[in-house]
Amino acid sequence: MTLDITWMPGPTDEARALQLKQCQLNDTRYDVLNDIRSRIGYSAPFEQAAQDPAYIAAKAAYEASVGELQALLGENAHCNEVDCDLWSSFSDCYKSEYNFRPRGQHWTRAQVLKWFDDLIERQKNAPPSAPDDEDEAFGF
Repeated sequence: MTLDITWMPGPTDEARALQLKQCQLNDTRYDVLNDIRSRIGYSAPFEQAAQDPAYIAAKAAYEASVGELQALLGENAHCNEVDCDLWSSFSDCYKSEYNFRPRGQHWTRAQVLKWFDDLIERQKNAPPSAPDDEDEAFGF
């Protein structure tokens, strides 16, 4: 079965094909990770699974697709167009921080990576938070 990618946003057919390839590589990376974790146990630390050669290869293939898209579309391309996994993680984390998804601003990959660096720095410097009522209700 061949997927129709003509509807996908992107400046060229080449970019759309690379974006589709990236989505498939991302799915493969998570499938490989799931297979490894099912073998070693889901309670094992992520770092242990991340050392598996199959995961390293799948991650490298995905990261190569990020580089290809960045080279094709340029440094100012929207993050979602060059790194679908980073954009997805960013959108989720942004919503957790601000209670809504990012909108209205053009986010490049570099800006998203800086946002994550700033978030980590803020969390390091933040005072410890008191447990909320829900945490106490469950004994956390």
